[in-house]
Amino acid sequence: MLFGFKDNSSIIYVSDYQVFEKPIDLSKSPVHLFTVNDIVGITLVNLSPDGKYLTFYVSIAGSYPEMGIYDMVNDTIEMLDHYNTKGGDISPVISPDGKWLAFVSNYSGENTIYVAPFPGPGPITGVSLPIEEGNVSAPIWAPDMTAIYYSTYQTENELYKVKFQVSDKFSSQPAELMLGLPETILHLGNWYSVTPLQIDPDGLRFIVLQRVGSGNMEESESSIQVIFNWEKEIEWE
Repeated sequence: MLFGFKDNSSIIYVSDYQVFEKPIDLSKSPVHLFTVNDIVGITLVNLSPDGKYLTFYVSIAGSYPEMGIYDMVNDTIEMLDHYNTKGGDISPVISPDGKWLAFVSNYSGENTIYVAPFPGPGPITGVSLPIEEGNVSAPIWAPDMTAIYYSTYQTENELYKVKFQVSDKFSSQPAELMLGLPETILHLGNWYSVTPLQIDPDGLRFIVLQRVGSGNMEESESSIQVIFNWEKEIEWE
């Protein structure tokens, strides 16, 4: 999993359970940011709009996943224990205004997206339809702070939209089914992304991760590639 800063100057990625930052122009060697000890896996999820906080979740041997944040300014790690539960808590995503955190938890027994104040603590609000069978992707905030999108997979591949309003509290409308997704949409977890969809900064389009061809990804090596003018390689219908 990797991220680019808004000024396109660098990317952040995981290698051997350690997190690094590297300039895109390769002008400097990678800089080690942090390591979380006593884990079996770490997934980076979201960089806050101001570039200060990097959210992640860790897989812990014999226990459920837990969420945390890395403070890029003060070089500190904080596990979000005021939101982590006895169930699995994953995919924390900070809102575009930096005031809210959406994440996935199954502490109720069903995979559900919740929203809570960031950095918290504060009240937790469920916003997705509970998924009894299958899974739900990481939440995607609309850039204009009017909706949250998410997709389901394994049993049904579907894209949903949750409209909401915020003032001093968060309130949302029932989730709306937008469309079905092809079975070739990839939900790869630690491989590439916690969600197969990412929204364009203009809020009008989604970028979709989709399987092409065949092969066993577990037997292949992964590497980081930066593609310039990538839109020219897309065949628009």
